[in-house]
Amino acid sequence: MSPPVVPPPLAAPTYRSDDLSGSTVAAKVGLGPDRLRGYGLAVALSVSLPVLDSEVAARLVDAAHEVCPYSNATRDNIDVTILLG
Repeated sequence: MSPPVVPPPLAAPTYRSDDLSGSTVAAKVGLGPDRLRGYGLAVALSVSLPVLDSEVAARLVDAAHEVCPYSNATRDNIDVTILLG
């Protein structure tokens, strides 16, 4: 019998909830020719974390991208661009 699967920790367990106030995420999804042949999806995520300094915001976005169920389902299948502003 294999050991139980333990999910990874959430991306922001050490951040207080008010640290993320005013945050937004906007997604633009596109359909176009892919690198091989045919068509593929591309997603551009615009993330705003106005209360956090840019280095902390970048680390948080990278961590969230690693544990996000959508990111995990689409990783290496579609082009994803994350714009932090």
